[in-house]
Amino acid sequence: MNQPPVGGRWDGNANAVQVIVQRSITTSFMQVLGISTAQIAAAAVGGKQSGTGCVYALNPTKDHSISVSGGTTNVLVNCGVVDDSSSSHAFSVSGGATFSATSVNVVGGVEDTNGASLCGSNCTVTDPPNVPNTGATPELDPLRNVIQPTVGTCMYTNLPTLTGGSAVTVTPPIAGNGTSGTPFVLSPGTYCNGIHLSAAYATFGAGTYVLNGTSGSNQALAVSGTSNVSGTGVTFFNTATSAGNYRPIAVSGTSTTNFSAPDSGALAGMLFFQDRTLTGVNNNNQESFTGGSNLTLQGALYFPLTNVVFSGGTAAHPDYLIIVADSITFSGGSSINNDYSSLDLGSPIQVTGIID
Repeated sequence: MNQPPVGGRWDGNANAVQVIVQRSITTSFMQVLGISTAQIAAAAVGGKQSGTGCVYALNPTKDHSISVSGGTTNVLVNCGVVDDSSSSHAFSVSGGATFSATSVNVVGGVEDTNGASLCGSNCTVTDPPNVPNTGATPELDPLRNVIQPTVGTCMYTNLPTLTGGSAVTVTPPIAGNGTSGTPFVLSPGTYCNGIHLSAAYATFGAGTYVLNGTSGSNQALAVSGTSNVSGTGVTFFNTATSAGNYRPIAVSGTSTTNFSAPDSGALAGMLFFQDRTLTGVNNNNQESFTGGSNLTLQGALYFPLTNVVFSGGTAAHPDYLIIVADSITFSGGSSINNDYSSLDLGSPIQVTGIID
């Protein structure tokens, strides 16, 4: 056994294990040539690889743990979907909505009403054809082993709302005045009571933004009005000094938002990361990402304690998106892809098995 493997395409990969088995056998026909024994060998490499799922609702009992509704809601998921709720109405599709995925596994039951379509013509579920798998075995949080960021001292406390056309005087200074020509330029660090933008242009530098709720704020990150914000290689870690001080994310539909997660490092693929230790957070709180075609998010939306409302539109297609939440509400059209080629180690959702 070699860890890491020796030779081959996994040579030196610390995330893989190589096993080589060999034995001596007695020959039959080769004995006429004076060869009575021969060595045979087989080798295999096991390790981690990207999982096939990208949408997980973790609540074990909730009605409508995954909810899809509305005649204009057409959700196409190019990967697997898991609903851990044991409710007979765990997965709900209604009001003429359609939902398609490569696989749908529901612990409880499915509610499909009012002309809705769950696993319609685009669905490739094959067992049975075009029908979700109910009575599935519950699955654990697929991101439970990703290590949480460290919460540092407050770089800003009660940062004023960043409004377009109005420079802000704070220490350390934030460059720009929030217009298209001179956007606000934000840096990684700990923002106590969050970041709020209203009708502002802003650029987020690469790194980790810790949103630490202490008191008095309605949202941890709020993007509203006609804001235009972007950031490449960013992670937003949403935490609080106590469960009662937790504040959700609110990205509104009139804003243009373009965020992507880091491609490498401990937080590769993690765009939004909720502090999973705040177990007293009310799971009826909701994180809102309703930008429609103006919303482009590449990375994981990880909110194991709260509901995620998502309407990502179908005009912009990031390479990949992962949603792992207590529960999920799809509102409006959405298209979710699963191309992890930009990530050094593939999807942050990893499974183990034979890889070569």
